[in-house]
Amino acid sequence: MKKVKFLIILLTIGNIIYSQEIRIWPEITGLAEFAFPEMESANWRALNSSREKYYINDIGEVNITNQRIKKPIFLEVDNGEIIGINNGEWGGKLVFKNNDCEYDIINENVCGIFKYKNEIYILTGLAHGWSQYGKIIKLKIIDNKYTIDYVIEIDKEPQTFKIYNDIVYILTFDGLITFDGNNVVELFREQNWAHLTSYSTLFISDKIIGIGLWGCIVIIENNNIKAYKR
Repeated sequence: MKKVKFLIILLTIGNIIYSQEIRIWPEITGLAEFAFPEMESANWRALNSSREKYYINDIGEVNITNQRIKKPIFLEVDNGEIIGINNGEWGGKLVFKNNDCEYDIINENVCGIFKYKNEIYILTGLAHGWSQYGKIIKLKIIDNKYTIDYVIEIDKEPQTFKIYNDIVYILTFDGLITFDGNNVVELFREQNWAHLTSYSTLFISDKIIGIGLWGCIVIIENNNIKAYKR
């Protein structure tokens, strides 16, 4: 019995890697700035292979863990729920489901689902090898079934999103874009955080944008990009 309890304690300590309060808002605490390394450099590869994932919650607190926290992708609607499935190179789909029926809406990897300005949008995409694509898809209802209204190509895989001040911020494989329901604006592209963005998180405030990555956090303020880690 003692051995079992000891094992549980070890697993718990192994999963939660930090022991102090770490946050990026309203001020940076428990983190030190460092020079973000160039792509494919030894230091960049160390970040890419890091077991530490930095997660930022909605109030700016940071959780550093070796667990891949993958949030379920779904949206409750009036007559059921829309569920997104993402299996990487193995494919995915978007499914509508309720107590009476179930049907596929889109046969692509789903990266996000959100309701915005009374419309439903889907983020799809894939980054695998040298191949990459991304889409913002708006849904509509025809004959009581969800189907595609229109598609906006964004050419890079979406990773995560956050709606702030009525603007959708979308973190992509190596950049950051905004979407207002009609237009996409590219804020950053081909940044060194490429490959570090899987299971990433976004924090948005009036002053900063925080991005939780593998091995570190990136903070954008007045278009200046700085990197931090514990």
